[in-house]
Amino acid sequence: MEENNKLFESPLDTASLSQRATGLPVVVIVLSGEGIPKMGFQNDTETRYDPDHVLYLSISDNPQLLSEDAELQITPEQFEMVRQWIILNQDALLAYWHCESITDELINQLKTLQNMDKKMRH
Repeated sequence: MEENNKLFESPLDTASLSQRATGLPVVVIVLSGEGIPKMGFQNDTETRYDPDHVLYLSISDNPQLLSEDAELQITPEQFEMVRQWIILNQDALLAYWHCESITDELINQLKTLQNMDKKMRH
């Protein structure tokens, strides 16, 4: 039960990133905090952050949905894009989570899936 409580402790800091900044079809909420490293994403494709529509994924080699009983409002393909983006940016996201970087450093370190696709083609 203690581990479950750590799952949703209040974050120390948050950064909301637009679709333009990430290349994703959803707004992303990057967090710093304690407990299980996680980040949020808006469960729709609206361009403005709405805290009532946020679901959480673990930051790991295999990101898992942490919001129990959540019903995805985005397509499975869009959800997989978010998962792949986390994997691509895992180091930067974990550094932010552990308060080892600040928002502008995070933004400068983030890669888009388009960058990954270009690297894979060459």
